[in-house]
Amino acid sequence: MKYFFAVVISTVFLTLALILGYWLGHRYGNENLLSFFSLSPEQLISPITPEPTPKPLPLNRYSISNLQDYPFQASTITLTDEIEKFDEFVSYLFTYQTMGKKMTGAANIPLECQEKQNCPVVIMIRGYATPDQYYSGSGTRNAAAVFARNGYITLAPDFFSFGKSDPEPEDSWEARFIKPINIIELISSIRENSEIKINIAQDEKEDASRLTTLLENENTKPFVRVNPEQINIWAHSNGGQITLSVLQILQQPIPATLWAPVTAPFPYSILFFTRTNADEGKEARAWLAMFEQDYDVFEFSITQHIDKLTGPIQVHHGSNDPDALQVWTDSFFKKVDQENLAREDQEKTEDELEK
Repeated sequence: MKYFFAVVISTVFLTLALILGYWLGHRYGNENLLSFFSLSPEQLISPITPEPTPKPLPLNRYSISNLQDYPFQASTITLTDEIEKFDEFVSYLFTYQTMGKKMTGAANIPLECQEKQNCPVVIMIRGYATPDQYYSGSGTRNAAAVFARNGYITLAPDFFSFGKSDPEPEDSWEARFIKPINIIELISSIRENSEIKINIAQDEKEDASRLTTLLENENTKPFVRVNPEQINIWAHSNGGQITLSVLQILQQPIPATLWAPVTAPFPYSILFFTRTNADEGKEARAWLAMFEQDYDVFEFSITQHIDKLTGPIQVHHGSNDPDALQVWTDSFFKKVDQENLAREDQEKTEDELEK
């Protein structure tokens, strides 16, 4: 009897399986059915367990490619406090808005620019600095003075948490990745407004500089004009990496001169500087490992977006620099040369096809 029932149950089960197989094959096709049964357990979706929610990756919006679509904003650039006066120019603290927050910096205004219209401007981008030793103009002061004596307005932003700027984001990755935004929004402010407002506090006017005195004349307006078509960039060390990011994001021919730039691939460009830490970079490596689990580092590395560069770039790099190695720059600009050759070959091919 037990054997009889076992045979009946097996027959019923086999019949149902055949019917189900025929129905699935008829509905989905034999190939799709075979594909379904070949799925691994990880690929099967349970009707009970919901699909996992994708992990948010907020830093992806700061990748070089994604920043090309960022809604950059312009604001008013204003001189607020006198820092120091010289025979040919005056140094001021300036402010502008970036990412909806205040950023300060050091501005040099040649005296001739008060009378001359549309002076050229150089944006000065410094390298690494510690807040306790920093002052507005730190890392750019000497070079900025040379430009100012030759008729260039210079603007050296402090970056967030430096000078009198608003605090930077708590997320250290975000604080790093937003720096190109800060520079691009300064460029946008120059292009859209082409005027630097002058709003010196009354107590500053008591010790009037030659420029402040000029402002009191009837023929002088309370602003300085810049030429939005003559924007240039000077950068040092990590400022060079920021500059290259800016140029890759904008893909515009803004003339730039880089002094001992950090051109190593990301994130090695960070790891290299942790070698002198007390833990020999152990914490930094763990921190970077977590980042690489979620993000593609190539999306944030200037060495992977060389094809986006355009315009003249001048480089100065000493062979004895122990902090920003010349071999990085040699390697980077070898790739630039290769990209230039590839573009020339492409242009020749296109010209031949048009003939």
